[in-house]
Amino acid sequence: MDGDTNVQFLLKHLLGAGWRHVFWCGCRDLARQICAMCRDSGDRRRACSFLMVFAVALKQHLRNERGLSELGSILSAQDITNIQQAKHMPLFCLDVMSYYLNGVHRSGEISSIQLEIMDKNLTAFEDTLGSCERIKKCPVPVAFVVHL
Repeated sequence: MDGDTNVQFLLKHLLGAGWRHVFWCGCRDLARQICAMCRDSGDRRRACSFLMVFAVALKQHLRNERGLSELGSILSAQDITNIQQAKHMPLFCLDVMSYYLNGVHRSGEISSIQLEIMDKNLTAFEDTLGSCERIKKCPVPVAFVVHL
């Protein structure tokens, strides 16, 4: 069973509404929190951009690909290069967002409680990433392959 078939199976059948709910609602929720609670619009935009990029980086990671050319209008060329050079692209995106949130907390823009709430969204993304990786590594039963 090749990796592409596993990814197709993963995306079509196993992720379901629960994954989409956690991922997309979490993205909207965290973007709303960043925009409402953080003052610096440049940093806000970059942090929200990394939310979008996380989804693309996760897709590419699950496909064992590293191309991010579709992100040229979202991030700087240096940010794209940094992501591509990272050993694990989706985790790199989460690390950038964590670093940003911790920075705005240290500067006093957000409270510890607000940081904890936002960090729960990042943790949900990391949990989703782990679930996707576990599913990808599992062999797909022959009966499902025949169905595909």
